[in-house]
Amino acid sequence: MSNSSRRRRSGPNCCARSRGALAALLLIIAAGSTSGTSAGLVDGTASPYTLTDLRAAESTIDITSANGAFFSLPAPTVGANTSAYVTLSACSGPEIYPPANSRHRSAFDRTYLRLVVSTNSSNAQPQPGSEDASVSLARGGFAAKVLDPGDALDGLWIGVFPPKDPHGLTGNLTFEVTASYNAPPLGYTYAGSYDTGSKDNVYVLGLDDTDYAGAILSAAPQEVLSGAPPKAGIIFSETQRAPSSYFNSSACAIRNAFYAFLDSVPDARRTDIVQLNLTSRGLPANAGAQRTQFKITGLQAGTNYTAWLTSDPTFPPSSPNFFYGPAVKFMTKRNTNCRLVSDVSFCPDVAYATAIGPSMTTAAALSSINETVSPTLANFTKTLHTFNCDNTDFGMYSYIATCDDCQAAYQRWLCAVAIPRCVDTPTDAATQSAASQNGSDLTGASTGVNAQLLPYVATREASSPTRLNTSVGTFHGAWGELLPCMGVCNMVEIMCPPLMHWLCPLWDITAQRDYGTWADANAAGFGQGDNGGAGANGERWGGVQRYIATDSFGNQYCNPLGVDLVLRQNNRAARTSGVHSSLAMVAGMPALAAALCIAIL
Repeated sequence: MSNSSRRRRSGPNCCARSRGALAALLLIIAAGSTSGTSAGLVDGTASPYTLTDLRAAESTIDITSANGAFFSLPAPTVGANTSAYVTLSACSGPEIYPPANSRHRSAFDRTYLRLVVSTNSSNAQPQPGSEDASVSLARGGFAAKVLDPGDALDGLWIGVFPPKDPHGLTGNLTFEVTASYNAPPLGYTYAGSYDTGSKDNVYVLGLDDTDYAGAILSAAPQEVLSGAPPKAGIIFSETQRAPSSYFNSSACAIRNAFYAFLDSVPDARRTDIVQLNLTSRGLPANAGAQRTQFKITGLQAGTNYTAWLTSDPTFPPSSPNFFYGPAVKFMTKRNTNCRLVSDVSFCPDVAYATAIGPSMTTAAALSSINETVSPTLANFTKTLHTFNCDNTDFGMYSYIATCDDCQAAYQRWLCAVAIPRCVDTPTDAATQSAASQNGSDLTGASTGVNAQLLPYVATREASSPTRLNTSVGTFHGAWGELLPCMGVCNMVEIMCPPLMHWLCPLWDITAQRDYGTWADANAAGFGQGDNGGAGANGERWGGVQRYIATDSFGNQYCNPLGVDLVLRQNNRAARTSGVHSSLAMVAGMPALAAALCIAIL
């Protein structure tokens, strides 16, 4: 969890950040060098500087001046039925904010660069008040204009003007302007794809987890691929180098932060710090679909980082033209007991840090865990298939689930139990965790919603055996467990036939010792969007989301094992039935023996 992430949820800076980086727009850097930079500062104050299609021009402007800088793009040669695209990115300079007590949007709008676009050749230096020109504001350091086919037959004339109110500051803002008839300099669909008809464009970037030296992130679900892998890459930087809220959607500011970070990495590590592979993890609703997974190594413990998705799968990016996606923030852990594991054959949805003693290898620990997981899953499967799953004439137990769905749901739950998710230990669990540490505070009365948005973390002492008594090494001190999401248990109840008699614990009686829930859940631990609202454009969570186990600020609330993705894909929430057989198998963690030693009925 980022130390600074919670502070960014309120105040004027947060508003600018959410409107910018969290709007899920993709920016293209069009330049002639592999670093994505333009060819040097140009001057457009005396007369319009002529742009080259899809090549960024870098310039500067005095924030106290009343005059603008001007640019032009000659008429298109690719045909009349062509759209036109213009983008403006503020790269560096004074950060202008209204007074701290200002909350109205108009106060912020007066602090941004202004992009003015005209298609009238007689208006070569368009002004903000021109009748035949449109004005866009560089909120978060970025502004864009898209013109319909045929609207720019004579060419484009562009003006960039200083903010209306610099609030007493002086200095110059450096910026980049890009215009094109050939390719859009921005993606303007919420999904983040500049080409909604394409099957291989990634949508958003998500954090899976970190340990003390690395991180795993992945692109959001893809369509079924036709053969070519998705063109997805990643760039990142320490958050202290990342653009401030005034510049956080600016393509050139993001690029500059990345290359400043890359300069701090030893030359020998620059090409292998990120490993990319494809995974189908978390995609049960799209058979054959894949998404891109990024494994980052060589990070510093206890450090905040910011990552952006790109359309260049190489690292560092090799193409001069690539897109940036919305930012994801994360913090590496300090606890050396936590170690990232992924691509686990017997638990394919696992991609997070688990507790493994520093002296034990990952392979040895997983082998020990599998000695319990595989036979337990085999026993469950044998019990499940006492129901004639494959014979449709026998009768369906559900219109929404099959025995395969049931087995997958149980496997996710079993893996959440067998491979607990490891996090840093809270210094004060009473104020830093929403979980019940020993159950003594659970009386059956409602505990209410998680209004403070605390994670569900239970402290595990070094002397305590692991939950399944598997050998995972000797721990160095205590570690924290991010508890499984209640939805992981509920999904078994939803997907499995009645003969399994699956029972999840009740939220306000025993569940909060062993489970957490979504950050947006209601007071009963279920649902989505029921915890005080998400704010404009989902700014409370860093973007429009549901079933939130991890938000875009890097805050982690519970361990979902992909159930959050399943619920989003199915567009429904899990509910307990309220009535269960007396022969129910109890899925609460204190009763693991009952749930893991499944008898043949």
